[in-house]
Amino acid sequence: MASDVALAASSVFVSCWSGTEVEQIPMWSMYGQNLSGVRIRLPSNMFVGRKKPMVFEKGGALLTAETWHSINRKSPAMSTNSCAIIGPNKVYYSDDPAYRNRPLVYRHAGTAYFYPHDLGMVKGRHWSYEQEWRFKIAAFSFEGQFPDDEYFNNVTLDLETYPVEAEALFIPLAPSAINELEVMIGPKADSTTRNEVERILGEYATSATLTHSLIKIR
Repeated sequence: MASDVALAASSVFVSCWSGTEVEQIPMWSMYGQNLSGVRIRLPSNMFVGRKKPMVFEKGGALLTAETWHSINRKSPAMSTNSCAIIGPNKVYYSDDPAYRNRPLVYRHAGTAYFYPHDLGMVKGRHWSYEQEWRFKIAAFSFEGQFPDDEYFNNVTLDLETYPVEAEALFIPLAPSAINELEVMIGPKADSTTRNEVERILGEYATSATLTHSLIKIR
């Protein structure tokens, strides 16, 4: 959350991944259809163009895709067109309220300085076992300066009256990255699930690796 911009999180789209290579029962339970789904692994430069990330002092890693995406807001709020994807960056775990609910806007001499670097990148410590990394696309610029005027304060920052219209963004993946796909079938998956996974991989990712969970459920 942000202490000075209501609904700030609605301006951020994230793709969430885990840095742990070892499968975990809590992760299977929460995200793997009660141990009956699948786990996928892809290279971090998975997006079309397969650009390597650049690392900045503020905001961490950022890469570009060879495709453009748009984030539209209700008029007259400005929409965003970009090929930039922030990440992959590691989620920071903290229970400090001052860190998890901090201001995004700093004002000086008629200019508003907008710093959304941490927005969508902080979670409570009880989530730390996930070892989460995220890609992030934001409706606001990576770091921006705006006139501290009525439009900025009453339109740009008003995400309730002028909301982001899209519910999701889909960035194309590079075919060569799909060839490196690794899929693991969950410990409680039945033969129907296994057959469906094999069918999908046979149609869309013939070079993918398919394995089965090593966790035994009795």
